Amino acid sequence: MGDVPEAGTAVPARMTSDRGQRAYVDVDAGGRAAFGVALIVLCGLAIVRATGVRRLPTRQARTATTLISLAGPLALLAAMLALTF
Repeated sequence: MGDVPEAGTAVPARMTSDRGQRAYVDVDAGGRAAFGVALIVLCGLAIVRATGVRRLPTRQARTATTLISLAGPLALLAAMLALTF
């Protein structure tokens, strides 16, 4: 998976596990992870927008509710990563 090397060329590859059936070649894992985290943060911002958090009367209530709305998707990400590893 990733960029396909030319036939007969030796390239470093990484397996996902000892029992894995696929190897990853020249994959930018950091870039893919950053893209996924950015999408999760965007989901949190969509929750803020869809629920009308910005219309709450006090600044303290808006800040607290915005942080809670962002914490939900990030908590799901943390739980998913904890179960994966």
